[in-house]
Amino acid sequence: MKVKTNLKAGMGLGDCVAKIAHALALDQMAEKYEGVSGKPCGCKQRQENLNKAVPHVPLS
Repeated sequence: MKVKTNLKAGMGLGDCVAKIAHALALDQMAEKYEGVSGKPCGCKQRQENLNKAVPHVPLS
């Protein structure tokens, strides 16, 4: 099974992880978690932190 993620060279690691999570519908699961628990999942902050740590992911 192929999953289209539209990853591009030079994207930050957080952006790559976010696109993969969206392609696998993990972002929807995180929203459901927030609704049930009432706590934020922390996805956006984690994405920003990963982008700062690894700003450009080389894709080959």
